[in-house]
Amino acid sequence: MQAGQWNTKDRLRLALALNMHLDQMSTALEQVASLIGQVPVPDEREEGREEEEERRKTVAIARKLLARGESVEKDADLTGLPRADVQKLQTR
Repeated sequence: MQAGQWNTKDRLRLALALNMHLDQMSTALEQVASLIGQVPVPDEREEGREEEEERRKTVAIARKLLARGESVEKDADLTGLPRADVQKLQTR
């Protein structure tokens, strides 16, 4: 689990762990099913916005590196952007 982010497997593991003391499997599974719905699911739109903002910041850094005379190869290496993307920034 990443900090503050729950995925389906994490929710299932938590629910099972909370119910391991039960002797009756059917009761445990019913409780697991009810607990899974109570764990918040992250808003995928918010995650998409965060990823886009991170990309914008990375592109801004890549532009600054190019403006300072860094090579496309070094820029791509430092920012993690694909070389082709950095080359496109260079021609703009």
